[in-house]
Amino acid sequence: INDNTPSFGEGQIELRTNEMAVIGMRYALRRAHDPDMGTNSLQSYALSGDEHFSLSVQAGADGEKRPELVLAKALDREEAAFHELLLRASDGGDPARTGTARIRVAVLDANDNAPAFSQAVYTVRVPEDVPVGSTLLRVTATDPDDGTNGDVRFSLKVPTEIFSLMPENGAIRLVR
Repeated sequence: INDNTPSFGEGQIELRTNEMAVIGMRYALRRAHDPDMGTNSLQSYALSGDEHFSLSVQAGADGEKRPELVLAKALDREEAAFHELLLRASDGGDPARTGTARIRVAVLDANDNAPAFSQAVYTVRVPEDVPVGSTLLRVTATDPDDGTNGDVRFSLKVPTEIFSLMPENGAIRLVR
């Protein structure tokens, strides 16, 4: 008798994967449980929801089916920080019973973007009587990476005794 529906227990599976993960990388998923026997037991898995992942089902030595999530397309956290998928487990009963689990993949950031200035060229005119310590200009740049990967610090390639650059905020000051 097909009196049980395949179940994943908790309804959501949380995964974390680095955006630099290589295509073909595999992530083991929680298996569904169906206490029915024979053809009424768990027969198949199916995945829907996102082109970045596919499903592979491996057969264990005990004959149990083990679902794996396979990275099919490169991830980019700046494009999508999360991917939502739906995993279905079906038995072989007539009618078939199906259990589902939502998969939420959090994409972890890699330092894969360079900071970009808001302008290609900064120009400032400075009168000769500007007081020492005055801020003459503030340059700005942003980095779309997350957390410390997105922090921007500024520096001058050519040292000078007349100007100083504040590394935290891009302010250029007159020091002499």
